[in-house]
Amino acid sequence: MRKFKFKFLIFLLLACLICVFTIHTNVIAAANNLELIIAGPGENASTEMLFSWRSTNESATFYYTSNLNDSLSKWDSIDVKGELEDKIFEIEKIANYRFKLELENLTPGTKYAYAIKSGISTSETHYFETAYETGAFNFLWLSDNHAHPGSPDRQTEFEQLYKLAKDNFNSNLPLVLSTGDDTSYGGNYDNWQTLVTKASLFRETVYVSTPGNHTCYDYDSSKIPSEYSNRYFNAIFNTPDNGTDDQSTSFWFIYNSILFISLDSIPANSKASTYLPMQKELLKNAIESNEGKYQYIIVYQHYPFMNALTGNRVGPYGTNYGQWREIFDEYGVDLALSGDHHCYYRSNSLYNDEVVDKNGTVYIGAPQIGGRHREITEENDKEYYASRVTSEELAGNSGATCFTVTSEGIRGTLIDIDGKVHDTYFIEAKRPVAWESEKQGVKDSINVYNLNDKNYICFESDLAKYIDSLEVYNEDTRLLSVSPYITKESNFELKNLNSNKAYNLTVKIKYADDTKEEYKLNCHTYGNIGYLYNLSALINNSKLNISWENKLNNNVIANLKLYADNKLLATLSNNATSYEVELSEINSSTIYKLEALTSNNEVLCTLTSAYSLQGDITFDGKIDENDVKEIFNSIQTNKTFTENEKIYLDLNNDGEIDLGDAFTVNALINKKIDKIVFNTYTVTIIDKNGNKLYEEQINEGEDAMFNINSVDNLLYLTGSINSITKDITIVAVGE
Repeated sequence: MRKFKFKFLIFLLLACLICVFTIHTNVIAAANNLELIIAGPGENASTEMLFSWRSTNESATFYYTSNLNDSLSKWDSIDVKGELEDKIFEIEKIANYRFKLELENLTPGTKYAYAIKSGISTSETHYFETAYETGAFNFLWLSDNHAHPGSPDRQTEFEQLYKLAKDNFNSNLPLVLSTGDDTSYGGNYDNWQTLVTKASLFRETVYVSTPGNHTCYDYDSSKIPSEYSNRYFNAIFNTPDNGTDDQSTSFWFIYNSILFISLDSIPANSKASTYLPMQKELLKNAIESNEGKYQYIIVYQHYPFMNALTGNRVGPYGTNYGQWREIFDEYGVDLALSGDHHCYYRSNSLYNDEVVDKNGTVYIGAPQIGGRHREITEENDKEYYASRVTSEELAGNSGATCFTVTSEGIRGTLIDIDGKVHDTYFIEAKRPVAWESEKQGVKDSINVYNLNDKNYICFESDLAKYIDSLEVYNEDTRLLSVSPYITKESNFELKNLNSNKAYNLTVKIKYADDTKEEYKLNCHTYGNIGYLYNLSALINNSKLNISWENKLNNNVIANLKLYADNKLLATLSNNATSYEVELSEINSSTIYKLEALTSNNEVLCTLTSAYSLQGDITFDGKIDENDVKEIFNSIQTNKTFTENEKIYLDLNNDGEIDLGDAFTVNALINKKIDKIVFNTYTVTIIDKNGNKLYEEQINEGEDAMFNINSVDNLLYLTGSINSITKDITIVAVGE
């Protein structure tokens, strides 16, 4: 009998050893050659994207392309070395390589495909879409997924919410945002495998998260390790390196018109005196340093700002509403998103701890996905809340919010796994769209040109993303209707224009912020007419000499006409370069206009200018002490100057003729300064595709002068380049 028991114990021991060996072998096998591939936003998600993956191989090749029809062999590629992270995860004790990659100089508003090859393995094709700075877009927000291989229903519902959001909002959802607890146990590698491999969104879009308390757990949820609490999060996600320190995974990024700021609430809760000041400084710097680049500010963290369970407006953690509301008020945070409590709340618009109609901050807590739901037990501070939804009201106890962002505001919609809507709201924009300089850039660079007997309209290529629609009319006939925002093109053919004729076209633009503009654009179909430039007026021998540079094509231009304050002074030959006027016929505030005309009296080129000698208030053609005295006299008599006179008399550029101008003239007379310089502006020449050919700094009021022959293959320039008073872009057309 004892012998039998002994043999049985030996058999049992061997079986256990086999089981242990088998379990260990299976766990190691779970560390696949290539997995946990995640695309995340770079600091500027219009041109930068961050990638992370893990592999048992030390090296890999990253392939990517914006041409989705090309084969992998034609894609761009980057060789990447991984960093060995030996046994960073608990339980499994897996040793593998961590890969991080940043792609820069990407094209805004573009969908890319990418794949990774490591050893003999090649990943499936994945996708991401860069932001476009402008226009409407959607993003999905969810929280507390708690992925775990033993609870597959969570991932099923996670996937279902993602697909419903895509279907219901007719959008590819270029961004998915999580407020943490992506897995049940961050230290368990199979939790991360379950998260990434069971959801199609990781192959289809960009995903960004923030650390949650479960992300920090090894395998015991009773505590968070005190050292390197976010080592699991940082071993999986690649986030912008612009945060506080290694233990606090706080960061910011800009996607389209939104500045997103992730606050790591885990160390900030346990070490509030250390991390909260650093995070507030991070928030302040991110907002101030990016001023003008965003329209909305969304701050998100894991621990709730408010208590979703009791309704108390001050949450139970050290990172709560009470800690943040003042700085959110100061900097105009639009939305503050959080998770953790597993039930949904949305505050009213709050400012100065009071409910306001608009322009405050709206605080929202997310429901969880799958089980582990909690219920609202009390209704404290009821007046502060606009909506509260119990978990029982959500199908599957799961919910997610899809945000639609436009220039007017942000619309949020809470749905469950059946697609039922439980809350919808609109947060009105409190900042204007900061695109005024870009809109002016469109007007400055838009031009019509003729090439190979075809006519085109073009503008600087980087500005296409700001134009929702562009229409061109010749009187009542529409010549063109395009959507540069979608096509990303900046060069379009204009049809139905007759040859050898001048036109005054109407351009109608609808920008991506829904504002509209209409203006006239002079153009012609004569081909290369050459150009006039550097029109100036100076006194010489008691006469006013008006001169210009003439590089016109005399086969097209028949004559020139010179005007003084719109009164015709003379009709000149097509090769004329100057004209003299008696001083008695003009004054210092006269505006001169030069036109180049065809034999049909069609105006193809126009230049304007005024008197050019800076500081010559006596209008005698020289700078001397009489000018200084006259400035003093004009100050004492409160003399009024025209805007044209101010161009050459307001030497310190302060909008007035004052003592500063007199001192400047005196300094020039006494050779304390060599010349009087106004503000300088940048004049840029681009080709029809938006590529920069030439750039020069020009003093204010002067003309841009270029050595045309120095630009390869340049046929002629289009656009006005005289009397520069702002940055300007000129299109050069050639063949």
